Amino acid sequence: MRSQLKPHFLLNTLNTIAGFAKQDPRRTMIPAYRRANRAVSALVVERGC
Repeated sequence: MRSQLKPHFLLNTLNTIAGFAKQDPRRTMIPAYRRANRAVSALVVERGC
């Protein structure tokens, strides 16, 4: 996961979420939270917090 946590990866993820939010805001929130939780978990594991 370390190699994926680069600025372009984050930007692509946020752009994807924004696109989905425009199409169907209610269905977007759950996947957005899941992605955010995965990203935070990966950072915690990587940094050993």
